[in-house]
Amino acid sequence: MTGTSRGSLAALGTIEVLVLYRANALIAWYLCVINALAGPMNTVQQPASEVAYTLIVPKEHYQRVSGLQSL
Repeated sequence: MTGTSRGSLAALGTIEVLVLYRANALIAWYLCVINALAGPMNTVQQPASEVAYTLIVPKEHYQRVSGLQSL
């Protein structure tokens, strides 16, 4: 699965939560399912993005980028 597909699935999960919330149909069980589906995507995407930052950002800016990621 590509990074774009993982990002799209994460975005769809967020939209799904919003739709369920607005329809007053959001229950804890739905959140558990959405998080269970999004969790594996994050375990792949987060380390990949950290590697990409080290390839793109000069070493003197690592601390700044790390702070922005935390934000």
